[in-house]
Amino acid sequence: PSGAPGPGLMPSDRRGGDTQEGTSVWEQVLVAAFPNQIPEVHVASLDPQKGVLTLREASVAGAGDVSLGTEHRVDLAQAGSVVTSDGVVAVLGHDGELMVQMHLETEEEQQSWTKGLELIIQDRSTGVRASPKKSSVPASPSAIMRQQVAADAEGD
Repeated sequence: PSGAPGPGLMPSDRRGGDTQEGTSVWEQVLVAAFPNQIPEVHVASLDPQKGVLTLREASVAGAGDVSLGTEHRVDLAQAGSVVTSDGVVAVLGHDGELMVQMHLETEEEQQSWTKGLELIIQDRSTGVRASPKKSSVPASPSAIMRQQVAADAEGD
């Protein structure tokens, strides 16, 4: 159906144990690489309230069944910055060392993940906490784009 969401960054209905009601966990299937490891397909989940990026290895069997494997958790309190280049979003530690690289298919996905990760990292590093009813991370890529357009308009 034409109204069905595409493979991009999507708020999930799944809620973490202590995630506040009304906030979303972002999920997307993407290729990710950790230091000294080859890139693999993962289901990436970003939980703004917990400040955690979870990547779970995924593979598709011959019958189309999806099998989930090893889970990697990236504590964004340990992250210092996000670097974006050529469809790759890299999360770097405070020491500048690579924590994870995520390979994204579209410019919108790249911008959405970059902005979302940067907001969480900034909140964690400054000690500023999101209010319990509204996360500081936009609920969707289109919300990010609206914020960027509004910010650009204010700057003119």
